[in-house]
Amino acid sequence: MDDSEEWQLLEPLCDISESTKQKFSQLDPLDNRNYQQFEHDHRSSRLSEGNRELMHRWQQLAAWCVKHPDDPWVKFHFDKLPVRDCKRHRYSCIQQCWTVDDVQVKLHPESFARGAMRECYRLKKLGSRGKNDDWDHAQNYVAKKYIRNVDKEVLFEDVKLQMDSKLWAEEFNRHHPPKKIDIFQVCILEFLDESEHAFYHLERFIEGEYIKYNSNSGFVSDVCRQTPQAFSHFTFERSGHQLIVVDIQGVGDLYTDPQIHTATGEGYGNGNLGTKGMALFFHSHLCNDICRSMCLTEFDLAASERNILKGGGNVERNWTSMTRSSSNRPASICSSLVEENGNAMEELRRRTVSVNSSGRRSSASSFCDEHSTDTQHSDVRFYSDYFEQVVHDSDKSMAKTRFTSSCSSNLFDLTDSEVKERMHHDSQFGSLSSCSSRMTRHITQEAEREAYWLEKRKFSRPAG
Repeated sequence: MDDSEEWQLLEPLCDISESTKQKFSQLDPLDNRNYQQFEHDHRSSRLSEGNRELMHRWQQLAAWCVKHPDDPWVKFHFDKLPVRDCKRHRYSCIQQCWTVDDVQVKLHPESFARGAMRECYRLKKLGSRGKNDDWDHAQNYVAKKYIRNVDKEVLFEDVKLQMDSKLWAEEFNRHHPPKKIDIFQVCILEFLDESEHAFYHLERFIEGEYIKYNSNSGFVSDVCRQTPQAFSHFTFERSGHQLIVVDIQGVGDLYTDPQIHTATGEGYGNGNLGTKGMALFFHSHLCNDICRSMCLTEFDLAASERNILKGGGNVERNWTSMTRSSSNRPASICSSLVEENGNAMEELRRRTVSVNSSGRRSSASSFCDEHSTDTQHSDVRFYSDYFEQVVHDSDKSMAKTRFTSSCSSNLFDLTDSEVKERMHHDSQFGSLSSCSSRMTRHITQEAEREAYWLEKRKFSRPAG
C-alpha cells in the first residue's frame, strides 16, 4: 500500500445515500423529523468512527516514527567513539533528595554550541532496560559543561532550580492556558574515567530553533510570544509574589535553563537578583491576552514607561494570535497558593502530591523521569496516551473545564475560613451530589477568593 492509499483511509466515511434521502423526503412531516434525527445520529456516529480511525492512524504513525527514527547525528560516527562509564545523579523536587545510578555513554569530543558560561556536546546514552539496550537505539542528548572551573555544588544547585521550575510549569498547565509548556528534565553526569571527575548537565536533544524569550534582567525577545511572558507573570502571582521564573528559552514551548528570582534573594545561585530581578521583568512586561484571561494583576507602571512599551517592538497588537482552543477553553483564574506567611514552594510540592494521588501523574515528581525511560516501547505508550488525551480534552465543554476538578485540588486553593464555610454548607444543605449546587458554591467561593486576593495584592507589590 503506497502513501496515497494510506492517506485515503483518513478520509471521512461516505454520506447517506441519495436514495435514502429521497425516500425520507416523501414521508409526512413527522417521519421527516425522524429522518432528520436519523441523519443527525448518523453524522455523529460517522464523526466518532472517523475520529477513532484517525486516532488509530496517528498512533501507528507515532509508533513507526519511534521505531524508525532518522538520526540527525549519523554523520558524527558515534559507532567509532569509545564507551565511557558514568554515574548519573537525579533529583526529585518533591522528595528533595538525590538518587545515583550507573550509565554508559558516548561523548563527541567537539562542542557544537557555546554560550557565555557553558558549551554543549553531543552525547548518546545506552538504554538501561528492554530489548533495545544497544547503541543502534541509543537516545540523543546534550551534555553541557561549564567553560570555567566551578564547584560541583553549583551544578547540583542548577538542577534543583530547573526541576523546581518544572513544577511551576506543571502548575501553569493546570490552569488550562491556550498552549501548555514543559521544562526539560535535567540530571548530572559524573565521568569516572578522568583523573578529576568531570561533571556535565544532561538533557534530551530536541531539534528546532532555539529562542531566548526573556532574560533574568528584563530583556524581552523581538519574537513575540504570549505564553513565555504569561508563564513568568503567572509564577509571580501564583507564588504570592514570593518568586518569579524568568530567563525563558528553548525550542517552541519546551524550555530549559530558567532562572528563579526570590523576594528574599536567597537560593537558586548567583542569577537570583531578588526583587530587583522581579522589577526588571515587569519594567519590560506588557500584559497580554493570556495574562488577562487568568486575571493576572497588571504591574503599576508610569504612563511614560507604558507608552515606551506600547511604542516598542513588543507592542500588544504584534503578539501572535491565540489558538482556536483558547476561545473554547478559557484559562482558569489564577490566585495565590499561600497566604501572607506561607511557603509557596512547599505548598506547590504538597499540591503536586495531591494531584498525583488523584491519578494525574507529575513528571517532575518521580525518579522515573524521561532519562530513565530509555526504551522505545515506553515512548510508543507516551505518544498513544498523548493523542488520546488530546481528543478527550477537545471534547470537554467549557463548563466542565471551568468547574470540574479534583476535590484535593479545590481544597488547596481555599483558605481555612472557606474550608470551614464549605463544611458548614455541606452539613446544612445535605449531600454534594447535586451538580447545580456544587457549581453555584464553587462560583461563589471563586469570586470571593479572587476579590480577596485582588485586595491583598495591592499591599504586596514590590516597588517598580
